Amino acid sequence: MNPLALTKALTKVKPMLRNFRNAHPKFFPFVKTALKCADVDSVVEVKITTSDGKTYVTNMKLTAEDMQLVEEAKNIIL
Repeated sequence: MNPLALTKALTKVKPMLRNFRNAHPKFFPFVKTALKCADVDSVVEVKITTSDGKTYVTNMKLTAEDMQLVEEAKNIIL
């Protein structure tokens, strides 16, 4: 992605992110805590329950390679 396109995308996303933070104030503190305590072999689980009651769940065990991404995310989010 070229720098101009990236700047344009970030400009569009920034107010959306602010609205998301305001609407869900507990989410980012949870993510910060989760990133701090995650380590190799931690299990990350995601569950979505739709408005009609259907549930979708998946999980993954973090590998050493995954932890590289977690460390980068810590630098961005924390």
